[in-house]
Amino acid sequence: MRIIKIILWLTFCLLPLTSYAELFRNAYLSFELPPNWKCSNEVTEWVCISNYSQRSKEAIIILTAKEVGPTDSLQQYMAHLNQKKPLQSKKGQQLMSHVYTVKQVQINGHPWVDGLHINSEVENYYTRYLTTTKGNIAVLVTFSGHKQHYTKYSADFFKAIQSLRVIPPQNGLAKGSGSLGPGSKNQELIGGGGLAGLEMGSNQFPEEQSGEGFSDSQTKIAGLALLLAAIGFYLLRRRKKG
Repeated sequence: MRIIKIILWLTFCLLPLTSYAELFRNAYLSFELPPNWKCSNEVTEWVCISNYSQRSKEAIIILTAKEVGPTDSLQQYMAHLNQKKPLQSKKGQQLMSHVYTVKQVQINGHPWVDGLHINSEVENYYTRYLTTTKGNIAVLVTFSGHKQHYTKYSADFFKAIQSLRVIPPQNGLAKGSGSLGPGSKNQELIGGGGLAGLEMGSNQFPEEQSGEGFSDSQTKIAGLALLLAAIGFYLLRRRKKG
């Protein structure tokens, strides 16, 4: 009976860990925000981080948008993301990003360009770019994680990406909506592709640190393993007594 009480107590303690994604929505985009992530409006963009990585700053999601210009198209975005991006390292060295893949995908019936780089925004960070247009807006969402911890957040990123939906505003993008806003000089297109006008500076990215943290999925797995171990111990004792 005591073992059963322990198992019930462990189950009760683990219930808060079984958290569910919540629907994030702003003026131009909605997606399922991973459990234990939070987003804040930084005026020109939305910045989302995991509560589990606040100390070590291992992963970040950034959303931004602008009004569509003459060179905004999926073809231009494909061409832009297929180019290596220059980056200055912390030691002042000039780096070039490595392009892993760039492809066009369908997400909830809408076409997106999906690209993966490393060293494109911050040194030693993978960044996955999701960009598209709909109506009068162009949207860019970046999912970045330190190379030592990227796999820890890949499941969170995957679920968020699969739930992306663009919400084109009726009257354009307003200032304070986490977008570039009408009339902003940042909307001027740079280079050959409209995507350049969407890209954010690296100031929003966290400083690289080596601290270890646990993602939501890892915490759930550890808790489940503990519960299964308790159940196994209880069954083994019953078998020995029988």
